[in-house]
Amino acid sequence: MLVQLSPQGLALINCAVEVHVEKERELLRAFAPAALAELDSHFSTWLKALDGGAGEITEDANG
Repeated sequence: MLVQLSPQGLALINCAVEVHVEKERELLRAFAPAALAELDSHFSTWLKALDGGAGEITEDANG
């Protein structure tokens, strides 16, 4: 089965994503570059663990 958004649905999703991304950027502006790099590292570890690719999370990975 193939599902497709209507033009109105696509416009709504595009608007929602734009608002979400702008809010994310606004929140991240509060962080210094070094803090953003650290946050990125922690999120990468977390995603690998959720995907089953990192094995056990070590104490070092948790900070």
